[in-house]
Amino acid sequence: MPKTDTHDPISAANDFRHSSLEAGAGEKVWMSGDEYQILLDAKNSGGAMTLINALVPPGGGPPTHAHGDVDELFFVVDGELEIIVDEVPHRVTAGGRVFVRRNVPHAFMNRTSAPARMLIFYTPGGVEEFFLAAGRPAINGVAPPPSTEESRAREVKVASGHHIAPATEIICQGPCPANPEEQLI
Repeated sequence: MPKTDTHDPISAANDFRHSSLEAGAGEKVWMSGDEYQILLDAKNSGGAMTLINALVPPGGGPPTHAHGDVDELFFVVDGELEIIVDEVPHRVTAGGRVFVRRNVPHAFMNRTSAPARMLIFYTPGGVEEFFLAAGRPAINGVAPPPSTEESRAREVKVASGHHIAPATEIICQGPCPANPEEQLI
């Protein structure tokens, strides 16, 4: 049986075969007025992906930003979200999907009066480290607090160390947000 050197990510990923996680497992954090639960992290996917369950209350969602090192797939499970990519808004209902390549500006927002839930897939894995560093531990059964100026400033500061840029720092190859100075993570 091959031995995996945990200090060698290529060797570790090549030797990784599978993982099985219990229902309900995964840390939950509050961030951007939303609740995020890490369902699958880089450790349990051999670095291949991260899967996050997002509960987005009315008015929730992060502002425009871009990930420099991951691609992202949004899959709406319940409710409706507006997912904006390159300034193009997409009204996405249950079962709808939006894929976003790395370095492409995007955001999502719940503009309805009901909570929405979606799964967010990231490849490769590892972005969960940002969520854990920038978010606050969630309390089961309690709604996430709304985003504040202080929480947004903390998220922007943490994001810069995780290959995530707010709209004000995105160098666009296509359309950019209309008012990037007003949009912070």
